[in-house]
Amino acid sequence: MRKLNLMTHCGSNHVTRDQLAGEATPKGTETHRPIPHTMLWDKCLAAFQRSGYNLVGEAHAVNKWGRIEDHEPECHNQYFGLMELNRDSVLGHDGEALLEGEASLVAGIRNAHDKRFPSAIAWGAGLFVCDNLAFHGEFTVSRRHTKNIIEDLDGCIQDAVQMFGTSRRKIADRHEAYKRHQLTEPQVHDILVKSWDKYDAIPHIAEKDVLREYRHPSHEEHKQYDNPVSGFPGSNPTHGSVWRLYNAFTQSLKGRGSLATLSDRTQGVHRLLDKVCAI
Repeated sequence: MRKLNLMTHCGSNHVTRDQLAGEATPKGTETHRPIPHTMLWDKCLAAFQRSGYNLVGEAHAVNKWGRIEDHEPECHNQYFGLMELNRDSVLGHDGEALLEGEASLVAGIRNAHDKRFPSAIAWGAGLFVCDNLAFHGEFTVSRRHTKNIIEDLDGCIQDAVQMFGTSRRKIADRHEAYKRHQLTEPQVHDILVKSWDKYDAIPHIAEKDVLREYRHPSHEEHKQYDNPVSGFPGSNPTHGSVWRLYNAFTQSLKGRGSLATLSDRTQGVHRLLDKVCAI
């Protein structure tokens, strides 16, 4: 099974699934009902498997060692997990592992014992040439840690899985549009300014990193959809695909902030590039 590249952040630590199962869970209160991190993972995995998905990669990270209350056990209060998934050729509704133009599918899972955020799932794609991640949807299906969370959780997760499945075609079509659409150097500069000024897709200080990665990609595969007629004279490209710029964004966002921050930022990238490609 493949190990996903989940970038740690703010003092967080990578853990195995067995270590995750050993994490303590606070008892909570009448109004705040934390659930074990491993419970959320197990329920999400079971729901995806029932819908014909196979787990082919995973990663887990925990954060903020501390106590909820003085009488509670020490625990890692925040959890972020990633599942890489594909479709079972027999059980899958569409009968194929990947659609044309589709990257590997990724589900992001988060849970917290310290009331910072609800239990939730995000859906996205893994650009696994370089272990980049790009979330195409927010943590849209979530459940706060209030009374009856355990009773409601299965239904919330099933809603997320259904949303995840219907989004596959949109992800594949989006990536195909990025591969077809070509950019000039002035257009790239305009997009970069808008990315931090209007779309909050990257911090301002990352603009030069994105441009550097666009001009000198870390991976040859990011160049494969550039227009061969326009070409790239020397190291200063005059034309290149939106796909090349898209990967420059995702490469430059690695390790910047939390999984939740990455979700927000890559969605900003999508909104901007979708407008550029008129999709």
